[in-house]
Amino acid sequence: MVLIVDNFLQIPHTVRRMSLILLSDRIWLGSCSTLEGKMTKELRCEDVFQGCPYVGVGPDIRELMREYMEHVRDVHRVTSPTPELRIQAMVAVRERQAQVD
Repeated sequence: MVLIVDNFLQIPHTVRRMSLILLSDRIWLGSCSTLEGKMTKELRCEDVFQGCPYVGVGPDIRELMREYMEHVRDVHRVTSPTPELRIQAMVAVRERQAQVD
């Protein structure tokens, strides 16, 4: 384990930062996709961009994030979302009880 940390610290700062963000994405997505039950995910754009009424809902966080990033690109004209924006969006995802039809 120490060897991995030592090698990690030798990586340039910008690459190291991206590696940590990608690792946190994988951990977050993995933990969210293992939840069981009739829960759906909800992402309110207003939690990220003030005043935007968009609300994304879906059973899978990967699909929800993909749709949200399309919304961000099309409506907010953000063509290259920063890692900070992605993290902010993931933090804004909420669990809610699925509606039974």
